[in-house]
Amino acid sequence: MARQSQRFQGVPHADHFGPARVLDVDRERGRVQVMMGASEDPSDAHSGPRRAWAAWALPQPCNASWGDTLLVAGETIDDLYVIGALGSAGQGEEDEAPRAEQRELCLESGARAAVTQEADGERLEVYSEQGRLLFSYAPSGGRSRVELPEGDVEFVSRKGRIDFVAARGVRFFSREPIELMSASGVRLAAVDAARKTFSALGVGTRRLDLQGEELRVTSKTGRLEIDRASFVGRSFSSSVEILRSVAERSESVVGTAIEKARNVYRNVEELSQLRAGRVRTLVSDFYDLKSRNTRIRSDEEVRVDAKRINLG
Repeated sequence: MARQSQRFQGVPHADHFGPARVLDVDRERGRVQVMMGASEDPSDAHSGPRRAWAAWALPQPCNASWGDTLLVAGETIDDLYVIGALGSAGQGEEDEAPRAEQRELCLESGARAAVTQEADGERLEVYSEQGRLLFSYAPSGGRSRVELPEGDVEFVSRKGRIDFVAARGVRFFSREPIELMSASGVRLAAVDAARKTFSALGVGTRRLDLQGEELRVTSKTGRLEIDRASFVGRSFSSSVEILRSVAERSESVVGTAIEKARNVYRNVEELSQLRAGRVRTLVSDFYDLKSRNTRIRSDEEVRVDAKRINLG
């Protein structure tokens, strides 16, 4: 912008040069408060519209009013001068739709609300004191947007509650973790039109509840660390390629146990004991028993039945 200002005599070093909108007039000090447009310098940290005071440098008395457009120039944003008048807020044809003062509202702090005309219709916009866009509403598209360049936002209800209601969904996005905290509990539920719960996740102070007709967990790897756990259900089935279990002690109580396997290998370092009312072993091909010492003891009768018996 400095190169552009060098074409005008008298302002060879005007780093800030261009039109500005009048926000306030101080006739006693001979100055006006203006809203400058966005800077064209990409390295400018305050590249958005800015509010500043400019001294009246024209030969005629200061007769500017709110909404007028002036030409200002200066080396810094805090050292501006009014060097020309570009337009008045009251100018325009009689049939021109509404005048500038009817399309913009400005506070003493510099915050303002403006109605802009675009190809798809009117748009309502609210700007901060620094000229940053905070809120916009387009009636034609039915879209509203709240935009805060910096700072925190809080919704506080000391004695009530806060509801977010939408017909097409509610989305939350953050570059940092999203936290949901409560002194009593947090509940996520999927319900129908009659508020009947289909599935729900409840987080209490000391309890986590999952409710649903179907539960699916998909993960490449997983790890569960539970001090004590129990499972209650009508049926349980699993399909795994490799199953490994390490336990200090294993106990199971079942009504009927059925095991099917292609090969079974058991290694017992000390004692393997079976206590049963009756034991029946069916071997279709070959039965081999090998030990260092073998003892068979029966209180009443021992019977061996075969076509041929070899001893020794």
